[in-house]
Amino acid sequence: MPDTRWIDTADDAAFTIEALSHLQTAIHRGIADDGRCILGFSGGSTPGPVYRALGKADGIRWDKVWIFLVDERYTDATSPDSNQFLVRSALTDHTDIPEDHLLFPDTSLPIDDCIRAYDERLFTMLTSLHPDLVVLGMGEDGHIASLFPPVKEEAWGKTLAIRSRTDRFVVPDRVSVTFPVLTATSQSLFLLRGKPKIRVWDEMTASRDGPERWPAKEIVQRTSTTVITCGS
Repeated sequence: MPDTRWIDTADDAAFTIEALSHLQTAIHRGIADDGRCILGFSGGSTPGPVYRALGKADGIRWDKVWIFLVDERYTDATSPDSNQFLVRSALTDHTDIPEDHLLFPDTSLPIDDCIRAYDERLFTMLTSLHPDLVVLGMGEDGHIASLFPPVKEEAWGKTLAIRSRTDRFVVPDRVSVTFPVLTATSQSLFLLRGKPKIRVWDEMTASRDGPERWPAKEIVQRTSTTVITCGS
């Protein structure tokens, strides 16, 4: 099993700086090694400040960067509930990244068509390439990337995007990438802010249950993982 690196930070500012540093390093390394960098981003309140800081960072060749979403809420792309809206408003609207370097689910389509189209776009991009870094969080129920426990068997299947559903949040229908995408990355970066999230992670590591209950275990077991925390 790859090692997991754990970094505690003292406050929100230090948390953002540490996460930003990891993103910048991954971008510069990917471009230096392969001539491009592919990033997988999650949504939610935790990564927002990190994306905003990245959008203000100097020295990034955005024409060499591609971004895809690891999950999306099936809602209008201009809704504040949309992960696409978060990434655009916090980051990409403030950079010169080409529009065709952004892979987001088209939620204007019927959901099955949306998932099929996203699967095809991911397949086209990842057939010969792999993500350089995937940013993830963890919900208090243990979910990651809208893969809610108990995780469906199709999350380990050949398709790269699937439909998921939850009754715990305002937007019930989700589009999620599958484990073949999440575990193909060079690095995984988990961002955990707040003591409840850290307690859930500790509960996961103490549990004998597998990835069906704790999907983050699939990532930790198969990728080089860094966990950045802020308990304040």
